[in-house]
Amino acid sequence: MLERFRRSLRFRLSLSGALAIFLFAAGTGFYLYATVKATLGQSIQRDVEETARVLQHKVVVDGDPVDQELLDVGDHLSVRFYSPEGKVVLESPNLAWLAPASAYPPAGQDRSLMGERPGEGHRLKVLTVPYPGGWYQVVRNCDTEAYLLRRIRLALAAVLTLMPFLGFSAGMLAVQRGLKPLDTLAAHAAAIRPENLGSRLDLAGFPLELEPLAEAINSTLDRLEAAFAKLSGLNADLAHELRSPLHAHRLELESILQRPDLQPDLADRLGGWMEDVDHLIAVIEQMLFLAQAEDPTVVLQQEPIPAEAMLQAVLRPFAAWAEDREIRLSIAAGAGGTFPGDPTLVRQALHNLVANAIRHSPEGGTITVAFSLASGHPVFTVEDQGPGLPLDLLPQVGRRFLKGGSGTGLGLAIASRIAELHGGRLSIENLVPAGARVHLALG
Repeated sequence: MLERFRRSLRFRLSLSGALAIFLFAAGTGFYLYATVKATLGQSIQRDVEETARVLQHKVVVDGDPVDQELLDVGDHLSVRFYSPEGKVVLESPNLAWLAPASAYPPAGQDRSLMGERPGEGHRLKVLTVPYPGGWYQVVRNCDTEAYLLRRIRLALAAVLTLMPFLGFSAGMLAVQRGLKPLDTLAAHAAAIRPENLGSRLDLAGFPLELEPLAEAINSTLDRLEAAFAKLSGLNADLAHELRSPLHAHRLELESILQRPDLQPDLADRLGGWMEDVDHLIAVIEQMLFLAQAEDPTVVLQQEPIPAEAMLQAVLRPFAAWAEDREIRLSIAAGAGGTFPGDPTLVRQALHNLVANAIRHSPEGGTITVAFSLASGHPVFTVEDQGPGLPLDLLPQVGRRFLKGGSGTGLGLAIASRIAELHGGRLSIENLVPAGARVHLALG
């Protein structure tokens, strides 16, 4: 799981985005907190200094007596006067419990500025100023500002705690949306088949950063389509070039076999050679058909096909072969059933499946060819009583020149390709105690 997260571009981008947002929020929050704290500190300092200046003017310059009028200094401010002996002469009513004189005694002839004493439970700013009549103190209650700073710290802590999770979630959504074109690329690549090599990515909706990748994919598809066309053409050309001399050799063998003076043992050997030539011609014909079917430019000639008539036409050429081997051919198709498809290709696919079934069926067996509709899609089944396929070969059905079978595998490869052209697939299952059932499903 950790390795999967480490390799995930979406996770890494989201994590990086969440970290960047967290650092930005933390930096901004601490800067704003420091700015607010400094501003409040300056305001408090200004209040204390301004009050001390006013008192200094009244008691020193104006010579006002030390009485109750000097205690009226505004909100959050208190005043205390000391005699030259350090005794309290006058103080604001709340000052005795807020800032006891014993905790802030005057000393020396210099101004002194003190903050809150430990354990007193209040935030205070105390300025002690000497004057000819003793000392006076200006006390500023900073509890309101301390409460405000504490609330700011709590809010900042809450924001910084939630910010990584919110940033990561928002980053995941944003990155997922930003990487959506890559999902389109992946879906397009997964949908590439020989029959749609001509499709290309539309660059109109792609981000500029992904245009080079999309163009590279389109260029790769261009080269792949050209190479596939050359390969199919080479296969067809090779099959065509081999077919002509093989037909010539077959005709020559036929003419030799018709000689009346031909010895029996030589005739047997030439007959075996003729069977080999017929087998090679059949393989080449199948290769040529497969090359044509795999051409990416092939277009299906679809039309409504009567299922029962199609099956009868497929089985008709096999009647003599099946009769020689005492094999019974059976059709199971509902009357009036039709389906859309290319009749030439579908007939070729069924022809290959029936030929394969007869080849592997025991003498006296039965082959059943059936048609049905599954979820509205046509499905043909060809069932025989032969030995079936080895279990390790079942997943490979449809691959040409399949090792382990008695034939070349081209017949099944052609049937599989025809099913794919119709949007379906070919599959085989072994029956118990013996036999195999081939499913040719068309889309």
